Amino acid sequence: MQITPYGSVLADVTGGRIVGLVENDGMKIFRGVPYAAAPYGANRFREPRPVEPWDGERDATTFGPSTYQIEPLFRGHGFNYRSIMGPGWRPGDETLNLNIWTPGEAGDDLPVLVHIHGGAFLTGNGGLPAYDGRHLAERGAVYVSIHYRTGTEGFAAFEGAATNRGLRDQIAALTWVQENIAVFGGDPGRVMVHGESAGGMSIALLLASPAADGLFHRAIIQSGSSPMAEGPERAADRARRIAEALGLAPTAEALSAVDQRTLLDTALPALAEHHDDQWGTLALGPWIDDDIVPVDLDAAMLDRPVRGTVWGTNRDEGNLFLITPDSMAAATEETLAGYLLASHGAVEPLRTMLLGRTRIHEPGMAMAQHLTWTIFTGPTMTAVDQLARAGRPTWLYRFDYASRADDGRAQAAHMTEFPFVWDNLDSPAHRQMTGPNPPQRLATEMADAWVRFAATGDPGWPAFTDPERIGRVFDTTSRDEPGLDQELWRAWTGRD
Repeated sequence: MQITPYGSVLADVTGGRIVGLVENDGMKIFRGVPYAAAPYGANRFREPRPVEPWDGERDATTFGPSTYQIEPLFRGHGFNYRSIMGPGWRPGDETLNLNIWTPGEAGDDLPVLVHIHGGAFLTGNGGLPAYDGRHLAERGAVYVSIHYRTGTEGFAAFEGAATNRGLRDQIAALTWVQENIAVFGGDPGRVMVHGESAGGMSIALLLASPAADGLFHRAIIQSGSSPMAEGPERAADRARRIAEALGLAPTAEALSAVDQRTLLDTALPALAEHHDDQWGTLALGPWIDDDIVPVDLDAAMLDRPVRGTVWGTNRDEGNLFLITPDSMAAATEETLAGYLLASHGAVEPLRTMLLGRTRIHEPGMAMAQHLTWTIFTGPTMTAVDQLARAGRPTWLYRFDYASRADDGRAQAAHMTEFPFVWDNLDSPAHRQMTGPNPPQRLATEMADAWVRFAATGDPGWPAFTDPERIGRVFDTTSRDEPGLDQELWRAWTGRD
């Protein structure tokens, strides 16, 4: 890299020279850097193609475009999800781009954090204020956030299209990091990926995918799950329903004539008409293709190279989705019992255990705990158990800090760890999530742990191994807890 007299910094990367910003403290920021060709025209619905070279110096001072997105479909009672995750869409063709924050120079060999954003595979992008990487990079790391194709562009199984295009984009971005990150002071041998929700689910699949071997060395899965994907038949059925709503064949050739906005705006109501009304069912997402996503995901994850992993969830994930006034008013002991019967064939002991886990003892809060365990905590605990039994280096955490938002009803809902992981408590997007007076000490602790794991492979608490099965509980006063959530997990899964 080369610092200019005008507050700019130059770097030569795949495709040509880019011009970023250098701030007074020496932090260098590059935004909207292409890692693959624009997925438009002949490249639409294809696997990511190589970057097309450019002449001269390319501006990299503003965030790049992202795939067309709708606004998030719901608003939590405690805070406005839309203001954090959306609309977020920036029009433009070159949507396969990434952003870099670095305090380093070539040769510094700093650890690298690559963030894969969430958003139910429908929304989000790497340039959202919630993902500002400055404070993580200030700890002596190179921080990278990426855009990838979402919605129908990335995850609709049209005939003749590349499979799992959004995951292929993530792999292309990680390949770019391997080839270019040393220019920014990063060590390509110490790349850690971390992601939340759909980003965490993506990483779990990358841990099982042969296509991602050698591209990263550690991973943190925040509010994700064990590797899970739809079967190919169901993915193809979704694609047919989308095409039928447009009166077209379910092929990439036919649907390439439909613009992104029309395609997604048609797809979501068409899929909603046939939704099976089960919590955790995504409108669109990854599917098994036996290429990027193997058939036997559990076996595939253990067949892959040994990589240290940290897995964690928030204590009250489901509160974001269910603590709207209407949901709370509809929740009764009978509805809670009905969900438990449908999912587990029995009401007790889970009913008592879920009610005991809530901090506000109401059926609706227990239903939110049911959602927490169905989508997030249960599958996460299963993955951690599998890896620990196989002797893989694995760590577990639970985020417990109860947000003061909405008079304390938000609690440790989905996404409430954001301000602490990124150490961005002052961000306007984050203030509504934390409520008043969030503890800076917790933000310092979590951000330090994320960077420490990237740098050393040790997050700073004991690994999850038998018989102790210790997990880290992040709270106003954090602690290491033996047997974290094991009793409820055994009741949930029916395991001994």
